Amino acid sequence: MVTRRELIAAFTPIVGKKNVLFEPEDLMVYGFDGTIEKSLPYAVVFPETAAATAGVVRACNDLGMPVTPRGAGTGLSGGAVPQRR
Repeated sequence: MVTRRELIAAFTPIVGKKNVLFEPEDLMVYGFDGTIEKSLPYAVVFPETAAATAGVVRACNDLGMPVTPRGAGTGLSGGAVPQRR
């Protein structure tokens, strides 16, 4: 199982420290959408370019972590709720 520390170490060089959330109080709002399903993510990343997005997805793939894309989080199907492997 990958740790938050490993994720932060992988993501920070790609998107910068300001674009990686990992504190529980910051992650809470990203653990649900318009459904009743909830699951706290390990981290939330805000890539600013297509290259950064590709880098984050590549890092997740290398670490065996699922990626949950998120828009506004208003969906009613649970699509923005992070999934565990």
